[in-house]
Amino acid sequence: MSNNPIDKIMETSMSRLKTMVDANTVMGTPIKSEDGSVILPFSKVSMGFVAGGGEYGEVPKNQILDPTFAGGSGAGLSVSPVGFLIFRDGKCKVVNMEDKSNLIKTLEKLPDLAKSIIENLGNSPEERGEN
Repeated sequence: MSNNPIDKIMETSMSRLKTMVDANTVMGTPIKSEDGSVILPFSKVSMGFVAGGGEYGEVPKNQILDPTFAGGSGAGLSVSPVGFLIFRDGKCKVVNMEDKSNLIKTLEKLPDLAKSIIENLGNSPEERGEN
């Protein structure tokens, strides 16, 4: 083990990050449905880590600890659901949730589409502009 203060900061930070992320973070707990299907959620994990420090001034002779060192570290963690694996009748299906934007756009347009259908339901082709 090194006596470098930065090494100690990084070792402590990395060991704590390891406790935050394990296999259950990426592959969730399996869920068994009433029909016998098993649903396994999976996620994307992104992490960032930074550590730094520096010395200022001179270390007095015969001193064990270095009072002239200042340092710190920081980390960020993001967990985003990606999808589900669905196991049923010996088959596996992947349900992707990552491309939510198209689904959301479609759902947002449904009220306008329903209104247009209702407005044009009883109209003749001429009234709808279909000549």
